[in-house]
Amino acid sequence: MPAISAIRILETEPNKRGDLFNRLMGDLFLALGYNRLVRLNIHKSGREIDIEVDHRTERRRAIAECKATKGKTGGSEINKFAGALDVEKSKTPNVQITGYFISLSGFRETAIEQEKDAGGDRVT
Repeated sequence: MPAISAIRILETEPNKRGDLFNRLMGDLFLALGYNRLVRLNIHKSGREIDIEVDHRTERRRAIAECKATKGKTGGSEINKFAGALDVEKSKTPNVQITGYFISLSGFRETAIEQEKDAGGDRVT
């Protein structure tokens, strides 16, 4: 059985903490075959996307929401991200877009149940 690793971000200021986590996750997408041009903290009308990156060789795009909070993430945050993800998918129907919701503290049980009830395929 593989060892479980933990990520700890020592920065205490919330915005800097989030920025560090976003950059770390951008490096992860690079390792997964995505482009070096990782776009971070993209402001769009009525929403912000933490990470947006295109795959190097395939017509795929990853869009990610990253939470480096101390508390577990709830369903309302996932719903908000799923709404932003739907908008992005409708704008580029010829590109396969996958949404990733990454939380350092994990997810509330109600959020996990909500996603199971929704079919389990809205976000990864």
